[in-house]
Amino acid sequence: MWCDLPHDPEDPKTWIQAVVRLHGYGHEPFRKAVNTPGCSRRTTSARAGR
Repeated sequence: MWCDLPHDPEDPKTWIQAVVRLHGYGHEPFRKAVNTPGCSRRTTSARAGR
């Protein structure tokens, strides 16, 4: 996926976005990862500052 990101994997200073949406990664392994139980809860908690 790094080749599809506008960031340098060796330089964390280029990782300026908290979330990057990549088109073409909607197939099964990625859908399963996103829909893992608790995944959205962690995201929601992080946004709420918990």
